[in-house]
Amino acid sequence: MFLRVQCDNQFLTTGPKLKNLGPMAPHSKTWFGLRKGNPSKSTSALVPPTAKSSTSGLSGPAGEESAHVDRFLTTVSKVDATPLVRDGRLHKQVETRSDRVTKLWAEIGTLGRKLNDEMQEIERSIEELARARAQLGEVQSEATSLRTELAAARRNGERTEKELARARARLTELKAERGGLRAQVETLESKLAAEEKEKLEAASKVAELESALEIARDATAALKGAAEASARRAREGDRLHYVLACNGQTGSIARSILASEPESLLYKTFCGEWDYARDDSGRAIVTCHPDRWAAVLEHLTTGAVPKQRDSQLLEQARFWNLQRLTSALEALTPGVVVSNADSQGFTVRGTFVSVMNFSKQNLPFVTPQSHVMKLHINESGIWVYFQPDSDDIPADAQLSYRCRVLVRDNSIVKDWSTATCEKFKKYESWERPPAEGSEKGWGHTWRDWGHTLHQMASEPLALAHDSLVVEFEVRYLDE
Repeated sequence: MFLRVQCDNQFLTTGPKLKNLGPMAPHSKTWFGLRKGNPSKSTSALVPPTAKSSTSGLSGPAGEESAHVDRFLTTVSKVDATPLVRDGRLHKQVETRSDRVTKLWAEIGTLGRKLNDEMQEIERSIEELARARAQLGEVQSEATSLRTELAAARRNGERTEKELARARARLTELKAERGGLRAQVETLESKLAAEEKEKLEAASKVAELESALEIARDATAALKGAAEASARRAREGDRLHYVLACNGQTGSIARSILASEPESLLYKTFCGEWDYARDDSGRAIVTCHPDRWAAVLEHLTTGAVPKQRDSQLLEQARFWNLQRLTSALEALTPGVVVSNADSQGFTVRGTFVSVMNFSKQNLPFVTPQSHVMKLHINESGIWVYFQPDSDDIPADAQLSYRCRVLVRDNSIVKDWSTATCEKFKKYESWERPPAEGSEKGWGHTWRDWGHTLHQMASEPLALAHDSLVVEFEVRYLDE
């Protein structure tokens, strides 16, 4: 007869760390039997070989149940089961106890698995703790390194502060030195300014002295030149003896004749400082063509002007600034010149030649306002016209004009008069208005001047014989 006890396939053993010994046999059940007449074998077979020590280390409810099972198994092992087996009651009790033991072992297995999970969780925590300790060690190492670096930085900072303190002290010393140097510089600048002022004053005095000396030298030279001129004048008298450079022709002329043109270069050269080129005999060297020199001397002596236009003589007269001869020679050159031009008016000068032979003459010109006009003279008077074909005659424009005739000693002027460009409502000394489509202009008759055309173009009035110089000054009036 056998007693069957069924247990779980997993046992726990006691010890410091309650390690899981693993299953006895996967998905197996252990059978324990009791044989008649062999109590020792039957009782010892009820307990697995590892079960006796596997429950001694449990605590809590699982430990109490294990102790109870151990006591029961110990009791069973000590009792002779042979007589009891024959008793049906004992058999039932054994089965009941076996079922109970089976449940207890199931609970023990469940608790073991839970404990195993907890132990695994603890091991993982221990591993995490070890890793954390390792990380903490690394952090502590880094902290130690940082403390070392911080200590080194503090030491460097202390050195830097000491150096900075030394630099500040040096800077203070340099500032003090700079203040002293600045004071010295200011003192030196003051001295230099004073010396410069003294130098300027000395230079000014020197300049004044040099200027006075130069003035004295000039005065001495002037006195010397005047004395020499007086001596030459005393030797030469009032006559200017000359020689022409081009052909060696010699002659003389009274200096009083040269004085008739006091602004001329001839007078300033030969009657001024008496400083001019001379030949070995002391005669003045004159650079001029013999014919032009003869014409100049004749003009200075008698006032005569050549009858024909001579451009070379005109250039020579302009060079020597012989104003009367220049004006007379220009009067022999026909033409018209517009000057003083602006938006308000202009001045036009016309030179008419051969007036005796051609008493009716025109000199066309263009104004600054692009109006086509002409100067006209005839035996009746002097006129300014707009050309009949001019399309830009200003409509009803008011203008003021002044006319003059240039004569030898002065000019004959007719004062300002007013005219209307379009209809010419006011005609200055006109006998009748111009016919429709004829030339439109304004001017004066010879009666207004008190002379005839032939008188104006002949001596003694004319600048040059048989010529007439007329000038109109025109100003536009605002409406």
